[in-house]
Amino acid sequence: MQYVLRFQLYDNPSRQSFSQLGTDKLVTKYPLFRYGLVYRVDDDNLIDNQLPVYVVANITRIKHIPDPTNPGINALLFEVFLARLEEWGQFDEADEVKQVRESYWPTYNRKLVRKRPLV
Repeated sequence: MQYVLRFQLYDNPSRQSFSQLGTDKLVTKYPLFRYGLVYRVDDDNLIDNQLPVYVVANITRIKHIPDPTNPGINALLFEVFLARLEEWGQFDEADEVKQVRESYWPTYNRKLVRKRPLV
């Protein structure tokens, strides 16, 4: 299966607007980007001969699209939402991340409580 990688850069910490960073990239390996981690992304705008640094600022959105190289089949589009590293401290936790954390992690992190046997 073909994967299409699209980087979206948030314009500000409200996460209400974003713009595409660079062009779509075709990749053969399943893309994996984690919320809150730092990545260097090739957006064709090298700064001092180095790639700019961004933080994944939301959960990656995945959807089926027609494959750009073979219209008869589908590809998976991975939209990765980024923030500039220097702006990351102004961002609150993403609502989507909060929902996942509050619905999944409380049940996962519960420790099994064993009663102490009577002696």
